[in-house]
Amino acid sequence: MLNAPGDDPGQNGSLTDRQKAQAEVLNSTPTVHLSQWFQGEFEAGWQAVDELLSPMAGLGLTQTESVSIQRATPIWLDLQSARQADGILVVTLSQGSDRQIAIQLQVHAIDDTTPLVEQLTLTVIDEAGATFLETAAAAGDRLLQTPRFQGRPGERFRGLVALDQDSVALDFVI
Repeated sequence: MLNAPGDDPGQNGSLTDRQKAQAEVLNSTPTVHLSQWFQGEFEAGWQAVDELLSPMAGLGLTQTESVSIQRATPIWLDLQSARQADGILVVTLSQGSDRQIAIQLQVHAIDDTTPLVEQLTLTVIDEAGATFLETAAAAGDRLLQTPRFQGRPGERFRGLVALDQDSVALDFVI
């Protein structure tokens, strides 16, 4: 079971009706295999962070334990739009003791001058479909991030970036 620092694993909230509807529509989302990242195997679309973020935009990135991997992918909430991405999703992994892997999700503004859209949300949904972590952007925010949480290989979760009726879901297996 996924564990956030200081959280009682039994205290997860439930999905809102909107999130349930989004989850049903997005059940065919490809799965990102995080444990494979430690062997240098990355799914298509995941790049080194410095390929997508300028050094100034990357100030919120954290390097923690000695074995830490960060990869990034652009996020488009409206796939019909030809405009630039709405943000950059960054996933940070750190191998800990006892087969635990520390994970943090972040959404960065696309550049140094444009903030994230206010009320953009980043949600982590556990295997049971319950909201595990959720955070929302305020006016002027350039970074949205979850606290670091722990999981074991084989556990699954979904990262959901949403604004109003538009959303992008990414399924992960540790």
